[in-house]
Amino acid sequence: FARAYGRWAHLPRSVEFDGLVVRQWQLGNGEDGPDNYVAVDDGASAQAWAFNVGNKQLTTGTIVHVHVNPRLNKLLSIEPVRQLPVAPLLAEI
Repeated sequence: FARAYGRWAHLPRSVEFDGLVVRQWQLGNGEDGPDNYVAVDDGASAQAWAFNVGNKQLTTGTIVHVHVNPRLNKLLSIEPVRQLPVAPLLAEI
C-alpha cells in the first residue's frame, strides 16, 4: 500500500498544458446522445491523454488548452485555442 500511495502522492493535484487533438471518437447512445472522446498529445510523453469531453466537438488538428487532475486522470477543463490548417494533399481526399 505504501508503495502505491507513494507513486500517487508525488503527482501534482492539477496540471495545465497545451496539446494537439490527434483523434476523436464517439461512444454510447444515452439520453443526451453519444459522448465525444478525444486523444490529446501533450508533446512531452510517448502516450496521449484520452478524455471524455461530453457534447463538445473538437476536431482532429485542434490545439487545445487542457487543465487536468493527473492523480485521478480527470479532465477539469478543455478549451480550443486554434485549428491547424489541413495539409493540401489531405484536403483532396
